Amino acid sequence: MRVGDTLTVTVTCRKKFPRNKHMMLDCVGAKPDGQKVISGTAEVLAPTEKSSA
Repeated sequence: MRVGDTLTVTVTCRKKFPRNKHMMLDCVGAKPDGQKVISGTAEVLAPTEKSSA
């Protein structure tokens, strides 16, 4: 990867915890040819209100 290269990022919700509104997400970044260049897991606090976007 170089500055200016295109990267496609896919984020999938692996687990949702309704009790405290957080989620575990699987994240994968790939080049346009499909080659995976980065992957990981994120733990985030889900918003409590719907987005207007």
